[in-house]
Amino acid sequence: MRFEHQVTVVTGAGSGIGRALANRIAARGAYVVVAGRTVATFAAVEAEILAAGGSCFYVPCDVTISADRLLLCRTMSDRFDRIDLLVNNAGMSLAGPIGSPTDDEL
Repeated sequence: MRFEHQVTVVTGAGSGIGRALANRIAARGAYVVVAGRTVATFAAVEAEILAAGGSCFYVPCDVTISADRLLLCRTMSDRFDRIDLLVNNAGMSLAGPIGSPTDDEL
């Protein structure tokens, strides 16, 4: 599958599955935005993608913090005016029925 010119956000892209997905999607032509908590880790992912000829930048974002999520959305809106693909790979665990978490829990 090709992702040419698609704007893609990958959360949790600093390691493991997220990192692999960010690299694979970029290799298929997408402009990849890596988002996560550890800037040094995401800067390394950005460097990998750029070194392989892909397009990428990172946005520091802890998806458990509402203000960070809003900043990520604003950054995407200002820079691209769209998101074509979201890979919501950042992990957390909450017990309870769907729809029950409050903003503070997310």
